[in-house]
Parts: sequence; structure tokens; C-alpha cells
Amino acid sequence: VQNYVNRIPEVGQAVGAKFLQPLAKLLEFDNVSYETSDKRPLLQGLSFKLAAGRQWALVSTDPQEAQAVAHLLPRFIEPQSGKILIDGEDLAWVTLESLRAETLLVSGCDAVLSGTVRDNIGGGQKHGSLQEVTEAAKLSHAHNFIVKLPQGFETLIGEQGEALDAGQCLRLGLARAALRKPALLIIEEPLEPLDEDTKPLIDDAYSRLAPGRTVIYL
Repeated sequence: VQNYVNRIPEVGQAVGAKFLQPLAKLLEFDNVSYETSDKRPLLQGLSFKLAAGRQWALVSTDPQEAQAVAHLLPRFIEPQSGKILIDGEDLAWVTLESLRAETLLVSGCDAVLSGTVRDNIGGGQKHGSLQEVTEAAKLSHAHNFIVKLPQGFETLIGEQGEALDAGQCLRLGLARAALRKPALLIIEEPLEPLDEDTKPLIDDAYSRLAPGRTVIYL
């Protein structure tokens, strides 16, 4: 455990890092390369520009390549070379708090947090009243199944609680996004197929979340 605690994080905040304003104009990858810890190259000299306020699809024959792009945006990982810019600001020189406040990754492949439904929508934070959490759940169509759980929003889920399917986990993540209101939203759907009843609910949630922000679908 001590060895793990003492590890130097791969991502750090630069001295004198500046506050990043929410994405408003342009997201840019400038000659970005990234390889895994075992030296497997995933991105090699990747360059593109995305106008803000629109919906984009990132398509890759290797899912790990698209995931690398998604994880680079909130700086969960760092590129070996190149720059990633939001409205001309290099992400390597901005505060992690301001970046991650406005850049949110929702992945249907992630497990839910061990806690209540309300904790999961709030992202483990105590901000957001029950009314705000409820409205976010309604927007993402998560409210439909939450009210059917034994204790509603106070139902324990995760390892020690109620089990949720992939579509329900994704809708919880979308509710979290609705509550956080990020300027940049990255969405990765679950690997397992969604049932026919869930698909239209997810599509409608996307259409509700998209206006006024930049959305990237993997």
C-alpha cells in the first residue's frame, strides 16, 4: 500500500497554472502522440480541430485509440508529445480543477460508485439539492427506474447494493453530466448492447444534453 501511495502521479499541475475558461470556440489536437506504459503506440502525430458547440463522433477501429483521446482531454493521462488546446490555451498549463470542472467523461463501461443513487448522480460530492438531482435524473430518463428501486434516490447501489444494467449505469452518468453542466462532454456507450426500450431514452437524453455545449461521442 505504501509503495502505491508514494508513486509519483503521471499527471501533475504546472507551477503557475492558470484558470481555464469553459470551451467556447475551438478544441485542437496539435501533433499529439501517446503510447501505453508497455510502449504500445496508440496515437501518432494526431492533429484535428473541432468547433465548439457542436456534436462530433470519434470513430476508431481500435477502441483504445478513441479512449486515449477521451482520457487526454481531462488530463487523466498525458501525451508524450504534442499539445492539446482549448480556445488556444495549452491544457498542460491550466489548473486541473478548472479543466475537469468543464470536461466530463461519461462512460457506460464504468462501474457505479458504491453508495446511494443520489451520491452517484452528485459524483460523490454533496452539492446539488434533491430537487436538482431529481431534475437531472428526469432529463436523462434515469428517474423512470430510480423511483422503482427500494429506497428511490437513497437506494444503495454498487458492490454492496442493488445491481444496475449497462443502460441504467449510462443514464446515471448522463444525469451526473446534467447536474454538472460541463462545456465539453465526452460520451462512451457501454460495450454490451442496449435493449430496444432503452435506446430511444438514451437518444432523447443526448438531444436534451447537447444544446449549448460540445459533445464528442466515442
